[in-house]
Amino acid sequence: MKLLIIAPLLLTYKKNNQENEAESPQVFEITDLEKRDGKINFRIFCDVSFWKLPLQDHLRIEIIKKGSSTFQNKDGPFNVVQRNVTQTRGHDRHLSSEWFYKQMKNGEKILHSWMVYSPNSGNLYCFCCRLFASNITNLASKFVSGFQKRWKLNPKVYEHESSDNHLRFLEKWKILETNLKSNNTIDAEIISFTENEKKKCRNILYRLLYLTLFLAKQNLPFRGHQEDKSSFIGQICVFNKG
Repeated sequence: MKLLIIAPLLLTYKKNNQENEAESPQVFEITDLEKRDGKINFRIFCDVSFWKLPLQDHLRIEIIKKGSSTFQNKDGPFNVVQRNVTQTRGHDRHLSSEWFYKQMKNGEKILHSWMVYSPNSGNLYCFCCRLFASNITNLASKFVSGFQKRWKLNPKVYEHESSDNHLRFLEKWKILETNLKSNNTIDAEIISFTENEKKKCRNILYRLLYLTLFLAKQNLPFRGHQEDKSSFIGQICVFNKG
C-alpha cells in the first residue's frame, strides 16, 4: 500500500505583466511501511529486527541507500545473554564491539560491514543475508532470523562469512549499492521518463490555471455564444501556437 500526502497548490499572481508563478504540488510517498494499531511504523529504517521478510524491492532499495552502518549499533550497549546450563566459565555472555572487526594476520582490523545488532531483539544479524533472504532455507539461517548464542560466535561468525549464501548475497548487495550511487539501476531510465512526463503535465496544468485566473480577473466568461469560439478555448489555441 502506498500513501500519498499532497501539499496544497499555491498560486501567486504577479503584476506589471510578469509571468504567473506556481509552486508545484509536493507529493510525498510513504512506501509500504508496516502498520501497527493503525499507525505507520518507521522503525524498519532504524532496527533490522523490524524488517518483515522477505523484503519488498522498493524497501530493500531504501534500506541499502541508508547503508548498513545505520543498523550496525557496533558500539552498544549490548544486552546480556544467559545460558540455560551453568558452566565453569559462568552462564552470562556479553557481546563485545570487537566482534564487529576481523583481525588480519598483519594485525589490521577490518570492519564486518555485514554484521548488525538489534537493540530491540538483542540479536546479531547479517545485513545482506537478511536483505535478500527469500526462501525457507535462507530464512532459517541464524544470522537471518537472529543470532543470540554469544558463546558460539567463534566459530559461527567465520563459518557464516565464508558460506556460499553469504558470499552470493554480499555480492548482490555491493553491486546494487554501487548501481544506486551511480544511478545506473534498471529502473533509472523509466524513472527519468516518468519525471519528464510529470513535468510536461504539470506545465499544462499551470497554463490552464493561469488562463482561469486571467479570465476571472478580467471578468470574462469561459464560454462565448458559440461553444467552439469561447474565450477559454481561444486562449488555449494562442498558447499552443506559442
